[in-house]
Amino acid sequence: MPSAMRFAFASREITPATPTTLSGFASRAGVATGTLDPLTARLLLLELGQRRVALVAFDLIGVPEDFCARLAPLLPDD
Repeated sequence: MPSAMRFAFASREITPATPTTLSGFASRAGVATGTLDPLTARLLLLELGQRRVALVAFDLIGVPEDFCARLAPLLPDD
């Protein structure tokens, strides 16, 4: 009998609590002055048998290098 596919979804607000510098526009000066919509991080986890795949999406231009460095040891080699 084939394995059933399982999935999970999670979402978390990641809007900074304090003003922060912004990226994405070369002549931007200063820090953020407010938000129109909250920033979020979203995760979709798919599992079929022994295989798992995680898709992560951030409302960001990039992910800090230290975050990637902390995450990498948690991932399988394959």
